[in-house]
Amino acid sequence: MSGSLQFVVTMSLHPGKRDELAAVADAMQKVMREKDPGTLAQDWYVDEAGSECVIFEAYASSEALLAHMANVSEQSARLVELGSITSVVALGDPSPDARAALAGWGAKILPTLRTY
Repeated sequence: MSGSLQFVVTMSLHPGKRDELAAVADAMQKVMREKDPGTLAQDWYVDEAGSECVIFEAYASSEALLAHMANVSEQSARLVELGSITSVVALGDPSPDARAALAGWGAKILPTLRTY
């Protein structure tokens, strides 16, 4: 089993999509509570203008990340309709399967140098 992984996802939102973003976040987190025990955190941040969003995610392992991606595929499709993903930064050491899945999101992977 791989070590934990963290992500920072940034996106530009289309005008007036803040409320829809909140609904997608709620739907995604409902699925996570029911099916994603390996998801350790998912925090959503939106600027006051409702034009920029940052999502922080943490997973216990690559396996947990892959399960999450499968479980929330419907909500992820809705998410990308609300704006443009501007960056995905993965922190940690994803497995080869997780790396392949992350490639579809254009993720920049920063492997672990040191942890405490």
